[in-house]
Amino acid sequence: MKNIIIFVVLIAGLGFGSYTLFFVLKKDPESDRLETIEEVRTVSAKIEDVKEEIVTSAEVRPIVETEVKAEINGRIIRILVEDGQKVERGQPLVELDRTQLQARLQEAERSSEAYKLRLEQAERAYQRLEVLRAEGFANEADFLDAKTRLDLAKIDLEIRETRLADARENYQRTTVVAPHDGIVIDLRINEGQVINGVSSNNSGTKLMSVADLTLMYLEANLGELEVSDVFLGKMVQVTFDSIEDLELDARVTQIAASAQRDRNRPVFPVRFTLSATDARVKPGISGEITVPVAEVSEAVTIPISCLFFDEDDEPFVYLKSESGFSEHDVEIGLKDMQRIEIKRGLDEGDMVSRARPPKDTMVEKSSEGEES
Repeated sequence: MKNIIIFVVLIAGLGFGSYTLFFVLKKDPESDRLETIEEVRTVSAKIEDVKEEIVTSAEVRPIVETEVKAEINGRIIRILVEDGQKVERGQPLVELDRTQLQARLQEAERSSEAYKLRLEQAERAYQRLEVLRAEGFANEADFLDAKTRLDLAKIDLEIRETRLADARENYQRTTVVAPHDGIVIDLRINEGQVINGVSSNNSGTKLMSVADLTLMYLEANLGELEVSDVFLGKMVQVTFDSIEDLELDARVTQIAASAQRDRNRPVFPVRFTLSATDARVKPGISGEITVPVAEVSEAVTIPISCLFFDEDDEPFVYLKSESGFSEHDVEIGLKDMQRIEIKRGLDEGDMVSRARPPKDTMVEKSSEGEES
């Protein structure tokens, strides 16, 4: 009985295996190919508006920005402003130690007074000898000596007056003032710090900068193809990562006449001046510049990722049909950050592959002149 059961199980197993093998071998390869075609990710061509734009970023800078430096060496005793403070032309910003300069000024003032007295003395002596000479009581030599002493006294006083003016000017330079109206930025000094003044052999210590924030600009490097779409006076839009709800207009005010090298590629620096500003826009923040190039309405479009190029750099797509995919030539137009205009070769609703389809899904190549 046991042997009979084993025999029945073997027969049943062989029958099931033969049945399964029959259906596996019978499966249609064409069915597999059609299933593969359906599995390829596709997207349909749509009718949309396309705006081609150049988008770049740059740092905001004031048009008028002046580095503030002292004209003399000295030690800072008082800082009269804070970073971000609004100042007016001539407003005191920093005071330097004036002890030594005050002593020199007082010495120059006393020296000037002394030489004024000497001049007065020389003038009296000259006038007296001039009268005596006219009356015949003074000889010519004494008169000429008196005149020489008078001339020398005048020269000496002029020298002392010049030194006094220099001492007074240096004393006044101990107070550093704002060069123009603006906002204090980049304040980088401390009280007690010893600084160098500007001289013929020293550029001097930078104390701070004063920037006029009523006129601001951004400068971006555009490629040689991009700069061809830019001209003086062209309006652009500027947005800011740090200020979500703000968009400002800017105007192209300067285009470099020649290219510069940036990472081994030619670029043209272009300046965009803001037409208006906002209190939240500070020097140094990043702005995104959008330069409109061209616009087309109700165009047939596909995602840029669906477009491919052949050996001759001619564009094509993988167009889907019932029988598979074919390389289909197209003519392209404007593009934005995501989609590109198809001027010829596709109609609304045509399905194209997002990637190169498997070889077994490909059919004979079609061209833009054929029906889609």
